[in-house]
Amino acid sequence: MGWFEHLDGVAFRRAIRCRDVRTVLAMAATYDDDTVRDLFLTVGYDEGDLSLYDFIVEIIQIEETAQWHEIASLLLSQPFCHHAGAYERSFSHAIRATELDPDDVRLKEYVLFFHVILDKLLSEEEAERLALQILSVSPSSHVARQHVYSEAGWTQLRRLDSKTTF
Repeated sequence: MGWFEHLDGVAFRRAIRCRDVRTVLAMAATYDDDTVRDLFLTVGYDEGDLSLYDFIVEIIQIEETAQWHEIASLLLSQPFCHHAGAYERSFSHAIRATELDPDDVRLKEYVLFFHVILDKLLSEEEAERLALQILSVSPSSHVARQHVYSEAGWTQLRRLDSKTTF
């Protein structure tokens, strides 16, 4: 990373920390989704302040996109997971993200996470249906294949293998 990118990243983190909605929205438009997500997660871990989630909700009210819902979900399922009701709210944001961008396989794979957590917010039937849906468009999806294997065993996986390879 060059010095200009570094300074720009510092300015973006500062805008996040100051909860400057206009600047964050303007700067987010100049970054790729992964960078925006990583910057928010970094600030979430560094600050540990749940008001960052409230800031994302404010952004969602202005500009509702799958990206902002994913960031809200990740903040609640990672740095803020210890707060009461965090996983339930995180799950709601993850579902909304897939509704806003139904073709994003990565988001659907993320939703499968909510089946493996202790609370099992995604039912067995929904998880299986989602895993098979993911495999129908992305046969090499490791996450979906792992779910099908762990739930159905080798027989189901071998049937899938007749159509795909690892």
